[in-house]
Amino acid sequence: MFNDPTPEPPKEMREEYDRMKRRLALVKDGIMKRGKNIPYDLKVEEEILRANIAHYAILWGFTD
Repeated sequence: MFNDPTPEPPKEMREEYDRMKRRLALVKDGIMKRGKNIPYDLKVEEEILRANIAHYAILWGFTD
C-alpha cells in the first residue's frame, strides 16, 4: 500500500542542499572563531540553514 518509492530529487535540489550544507559549515566556523560575542544575524542564519537542511532531508530523502 505505501511501498511507492520516493522519486529521484531534481539535480537542482541536490545542488541547493549541498550549497546550504557548505554555508552552514562556514557559519559554524565563524561562530566558533568569535567565542562569546556572536552576532545575532549569525545565530539566525544558522537556525534558518538548519531548518532548511532538515526540510530538504525529509522532503527529498537526503541522508548525508
